[in-house]
Amino acid sequence: MQTNRLVGLLIGMIITGRILLAGDTLTYTVPNTSFVDTSVTCEYQKWKRTCAKTFLDLEDLPERYQTIIKGAPVMQMLGSGVMSVIYAFPSDVSNWDKDSFRSKPLWRNWSDHVKAGPVWDKDSWLINYVEHPYVGSSYYVWGRDAGLSRRESFGLAVFLSAVYWEYGWEALIEPPSIQDLIVTPLVGSVAGEFAYRMKRKIIANDGMFLGSRLLGGIAKVLLDPIGETNALFAHFLNAKHFDSDVHFELFYTRQKTQRTDQLFLHTDDQRASARIGLRVNVRF
Repeated sequence: MQTNRLVGLLIGMIITGRILLAGDTLTYTVPNTSFVDTSVTCEYQKWKRTCAKTFLDLEDLPERYQTIIKGAPVMQMLGSGVMSVIYAFPSDVSNWDKDSFRSKPLWRNWSDHVKAGPVWDKDSWLINYVEHPYVGSSYYVWGRDAGLSRRESFGLAVFLSAVYWEYGWEALIEPPSIQDLIVTPLVGSVAGEFAYRMKRKIIANDGMFLGSRLLGGIAKVLLDPIGETNALFAHFLNAKHFDSDVHFELFYTRQKTQRTDQLFLHTDDQRASARIGLRVNVRF
């Protein structure tokens, strides 16, 4: 009797479905792949899903910007090298508080100094008004030699002076300096334009300065230390292997979690968290 009722129920469901769908055709349309956004990628884990959309690739940028971004590894190596050299100097020369640096983690030093700055530093006149303008000039010449305009090169000098050095590497040791934030890009850019023109004259003179190719090479390094160091690494490491790739992505992450109560896993008490943000993927 129960079997007959079950068979009758199934037959009734089939007849009802045929009546409701009479004259209709159930189809599945394959989406046109030309309209599929292949720049969106998703990664799935057990309780986590992350989707990212690439909206800017390194290849989408003008060549002059690509040159600057590809020089980032050398900039980091130069930064770590300069930090090591200055750290080796006596404290009365560098004016760095090494005891405070050793007593706290790096991230804590950086956070405290960023919050405390910018301050009026007590460095010598030689450091503030000769050394820092020379560094700003090297930033500017690097940009000009890569193809940036004068305005863009000035912007690069401002960015590197502030973000890369004062609020970057040097903030690990001391608060950002008011003089350095102003003098480095301003005076450095003025001096940098003269240095850039001098370098172009040396290049136009077949790399010679005062009739010497050796002096010409030395002069180019002094006028554009960042650009020449980049060229040196690209030459010895092979530019093919010294390439880089940068992707700017918008990402969305949704993750479900389960609460654990001692040894019991409550699957009915799930919590979900979501994040959205900007992600920069850099490969060197």
